[in-house]
Amino acid sequence: MRLLLAHEAFVCFRGRWFFIALTIATGFGIAAAIESAHIAIVWHALDDFYRSNYLSFSNWMVVNCNARVLPSAFFRVIPLLASIPFAWSYHSERISGYEYQVAVRVPRFQRMLAKAAVTFASGFIVTASALLLNMLVLAAILPSAVPLYEEYNIIG
Repeated sequence: MRLLLAHEAFVCFRGRWFFIALTIATGFGIAAAIESAHIAIVWHALDDFYRSNYLSFSNWMVVNCNARVLPSAFFRVIPLLASIPFAWSYHSERISGYEYQVAVRVPRFQRMLAKAAVTFASGFIVTASALLLNMLVLAAILPSAVPLYEEYNIIG
């Protein structure tokens, strides 16, 4: 099972679709961070009473999803981006005949389990890298502090 899992991971993480999905997701993360930071800086210059609006956590994609355009678009597109890296694998192996070669050597349940594990891992890496990169860019631009409880109506 370990060899099968290593093979599936090698095929997935070395494929061009993984890098395409990762590039698109991290691009969304960086663009959403720049958009949120720009709006936060402009609003903070106009009215600095609500300090929590200016913090990096309150401008993160997860917290700020419904308030900005790019985070909302990211969460609409992420199911597609999470499935792109390894969705092509089973179909292309079936078409090429590789599936039948492997079916003789490996039990079907173990193969599907390995494919499912690698598909989940690739989707997790694409999603988590975009969210972490978004938070890192925001932490580099905006100050970090714990949001105030009194401003719960502002943060949501």
